[in-house]
Amino acid sequence: MGALSLHTQIVGTILIVCLLITVFELIRRNHLQERYAATWAVVLLMLLAFTLIPGLFFTFSKLSGVKTGAIAFLSLLSFVELMLLLHLSAHASKQNMQVVRLHQELAILQEKVDVLAQNVVHPGSDPAAPLSAVRRSSVGDAAPSPPDDDTTVDNGATAYR
Repeated sequence: MGALSLHTQIVGTILIVCLLITVFELIRRNHLQERYAATWAVVLLMLLAFTLIPGLFFTFSKLSGVKTGAIAFLSLLSFVELMLLLHLSAHASKQNMQVVRLHQELAILQEKVDVLAQNVVHPGSDPAAPLSAVRRSSVGDAAPSPPDDDTTVDNGATAYR
């Protein structure tokens, strides 16, 4: 049960440094948020420590009661993977709750817009009536259709001259 060979340490160090550079590049391009980058940086720095410090991993496996370094390594990787999955699941759940809340707020705002639009189309009418009834009764009051010569702007929206 000896330390990693020099060749393994060099290859491991190069791979981990490449992954760290990739994480920082993803942050720079706004493809990865800092909270996730911190998790990845901690994991990669732990792996770098196990790679660069001779015998550290085997000391860890001996202290944890595991007989072979390979099983300790796979156990550590499995634990890290489970922690990352738990972290991402918690974040996905939080995002899902926010989407539901925003959807509910959007429905409430749409109802308010419908009531306001009805009051604009037919002032003094019953504000509790749905806008679809107002739309059916005001066919002649519809807005004019846009001209046929429309242009497209950068964001894909259609603009009229």
